[in-house]
Amino acid sequence: MKVIVIPAYQPDERLGLLVNELAQHDIGILVVDDGSGPDYRTLFETVAKDAVVIYSEENEGKGAALKKGFSVIRNNFPDCEWVITADADGQHSVPDILRVADQCSGNLRYLITSRDIIKEMPIKSKMGNILSRIVYTILNNHYYKDNQSGLRAFSMNELEVMLSAGGDAYDYELNALCYADKTGIPTKTLPIETVYFDGNAKTHFNAFKDTLKIYLQLFRTTWPVLAGALIALLSAVAFTFLWQYEKTYFSIAAAGVVAGAACVLLYRFVVFRRLGYKDMIRESVFWIFSTLVIWGLTALLGHFVPQIPMFCSFLIAAAATGVIKYFALVGIYALADKINK
Repeated sequence: MKVIVIPAYQPDERLGLLVNELAQHDIGILVVDDGSGPDYRTLFETVAKDAVVIYSEENEGKGAALKKGFSVIRNNFPDCEWVITADADGQHSVPDILRVADQCSGNLRYLITSRDIIKEMPIKSKMGNILSRIVYTILNNHYYKDNQSGLRAFSMNELEVMLSAGGDAYDYELNALCYADKTGIPTKTLPIETVYFDGNAKTHFNAFKDTLKIYLQLFRTTWPVLAGALIALLSAVAFTFLWQYEKTYFSIAAAGVVAGAACVLLYRFVVFRRLGYKDMIRESVFWIFSTLVIWGLTALLGHFVPQIPMFCSFLIAAAATGVIKYFALVGIYALADKINK
């Protein structure tokens, strides 16, 4: 059995049209009213003819509504094998939702969908998505063309991870993807149509406040990366006072090894101690890659501009390495996509 969870806050008639059309197919439907208020009760009562509707007294946020729906499925849908999530505002077409449902079989564990960011998105959504793509790739060493689409699916075997991911608002979905990466859940991507109405004018997304929440939540999960970067920087400062460029080979290598080890251990024994950390190999490979690139760039700067303190060269090299790593991952993704086609 497959159940679709649709979180809804003060929706319009598009929710009713979506549910009514989905009800014509063999799929369970669970709508979560995220505190829309009494003015919307009639709409939800109409939707309840074709779906199970649960109510929240207050608006708790999209992430909280999704996780409330997941908990209801766990406790009340014993035959459910796959969970699908979709938005209530019509951004996800019924044919695309059904395509996602068709993917829910075999060894699939987690599926996210990908929209055409460049051609179709309103400028505000486009800029936010591009920034999200860059930040996520650099922090997680994993590139996704679109990491914010709300149309997703996962096996019930992954329910505990999905419930454990922090975030009660729009910050949940990106963090859930991060949790999947770090706990070793293979993620498949499916292209879908990009649908926006009136330039997405009716969205409840606050460009400043919700974007800030998204990145704060992501940083709460990926803080070991930031801790490792800080350790590397402090090591570079210390080595600058000790040797400057005299022992660049040793100092950069030592900083990278200590920082990378600290990052992996913090993920393993602190952040994902309960769920299990399964991203150690990839994390280690990219720390080694970054260390080698930073070492090479720092050595070059020290050779051609020796008057710059080594930790300043280190900072410049680290920033350049982040850019190099991002475009390397974009290239790897493009190559893999071409091979798969």
